[in-house]
Amino acid sequence: MSLVPQFDASNKWDGQILDLLSCIDFLVLSESEAFNISRSNTSTPAALEGRTDCEATTKLEREPNTNSQTLQLFASFFNEKGLNRLFIIVTMGDRGAAVLRGGKILFTNPASKVDVVVDPTGAGDAFAAGFIYGYLRSREHNTRILDEDDCNDAKEEEYVRNGLKWGNALGAACVKCVGASSPCSQEDITCALSKV
Repeated sequence: MSLVPQFDASNKWDGQILDLLSCIDFLVLSESEAFNISRSNTSTPAALEGRTDCEATTKLEREPNTNSQTLQLFASFFNEKGLNRLFIIVTMGDRGAAVLRGGKILFTNPASKVDVVVDPTGAGDAFAAGFIYGYLRSREHNTRILDEDDCNDAKEEEYVRNGLKWGNALGAACVKCVGASSPCSQEDITCALSKV
């Protein structure tokens, strides 16, 4: 089961999301959502203290080392909340996405390069749909050839890695279209997959 929360325009981030997370397998968040959920549900980490979500995101874009440090803070936050089996996928726009689990950054995947961004509307939702499709496609293929006893953390991470590839590709294909209700072309998706 997965959850893709929406941005809280009230900036309160008090929707009791943490109460739901023990019931799901995947949490897909934008960098801003991860920052705000962790900031609003704990004492603010020193590295993020006094910053708004926009300031923190801007700092992440300018200083790649801070990016890894901040991702580690997010991983630690969710782990400290007892969510060590949950896969947390953090999307980072044109910098790709990261997978966090068990208090660690498991891996990152670069974004598919896009020459011209037409409209970013819906890119996060396209990423989430692509992630779920890629994950399930990989799992379904491997379940046919493996016994359930053969499924383990390494296999699960392989499925997640495939999901990340598809998520990044669909997110990239989405920004080449106007609006969120026009589907991406198969050609754009294939091209984006070849660049991930």
